[in-house]
Amino acid sequence: MVGWTRRSVGGLAVGAVVAAVLGVGGRTPRDEALGFLRRMMDLRVTGSTPRLARSYLGGALGARGFTDATTYDNAVMLHAFLAAGDERRARVLGDGLVAAQAADPAADGRVRAAYSPDPPFTTATNAASDVGAVAWAAHALATLGGGGYLDAAVAMGEWVERTARDTRGAGGYTGGLRADGTPLTWKATEHNTDLVALFERLAAGDGKWRERADAARGFVSSMWDGDHFHTGTDVDGVTPNRAFVPADAQTWTYLALRDDRFAASLDYAAREMSAVDGPYRGISSRQGVHDQVWFEGTAHLALARRLRGDPDPALLDTIEKVQRAHGPGVLAASRDEATTDHYASLHTGATAWYLLAAAGVNPLAP
Repeated sequence: MVGWTRRSVGGLAVGAVVAAVLGVGGRTPRDEALGFLRRMMDLRVTGSTPRLARSYLGGALGARGFTDATTYDNAVMLHAFLAAGDERRARVLGDGLVAAQAADPAADGRVRAAYSPDPPFTTATNAASDVGAVAWAAHALATLGGGGYLDAAVAMGEWVERTARDTRGAGGYTGGLRADGTPLTWKATEHNTDLVALFERLAAGDGKWRERADAARGFVSSMWDGDHFHTGTDVDGVTPNRAFVPADAQTWTYLALRDDRFAASLDYAAREMSAVDGPYRGISSRQGVHDQVWFEGTAHLALARRLRGDPDPALLDTIEKVQRAHGPGVLAASRDEATTDHYASLHTGATAWYLLAAAGVNPLAP
């Protein structure tokens, strides 16, 4: 394990590589972040062509040749563009998600976890159909609104209902399907939280989604352990998974449920996942990790604290500090760490969450 260093790719600092690829300017942190997302969208094509943007640039993932456009990151980007008033860009990404759904060989409403960032942008590079990714894509499309987007979101939601609805234990929804089609029988607090947000949004047009939202919410509530949420269940769908406690199960629950009975989860994340790495102070992605700052998760906590009414400006300050050093986007994490699966590469998802936190826009609001 090494301390913070300026990660390099091919002998050049990350920032220098990005500057060469994207071009950077001297504007505000939000301007730079929004510009980074726009340029990541335009690496292969421009204009109104439906597409999905690659998730990472530079650092260890860049050196490894990882170029996937993950469904989750593109959904969060869509929300960030809407928050910034750039509806045109949001609709281009929405069109990319709809195209990926329409081209899927299963033709059953789902999308996959990740796609190629090259035309036609519908080739799955990770063929798993996990409930979290499907929920985020559907929620983003439902937020866009309009017949085609809403129809696609409803089809994704129906796929989740058919595929992942579970009656074991506290009910709720399982993890979805692996790439080979075998079921993921565990249940995640994070995924069910995503579904609360999606189903509540869909319930505005059709009341049947309210019962489904309640099923997901009931499972999430069952994972409460006094001051934090368990990660979910083991494969039996009943026994709480106590192997680790993830940060997003503490922050996203507040953003989606907005239930003060569970607000202590934010304090738990700030305390048990506090992380310091050189000049950077925030939270890590899980309990017990204290030397890798997860900048995406730090943005989650910054937004949730702001909406709870006790903002912590230091959280956004640390994100802007790393952006100034390695921008124009935001690194996923302060260092490379395989055990957490987060790396010091520029990340569209982390950058989008920074923009949402800075604007005070909750992407999981119904």
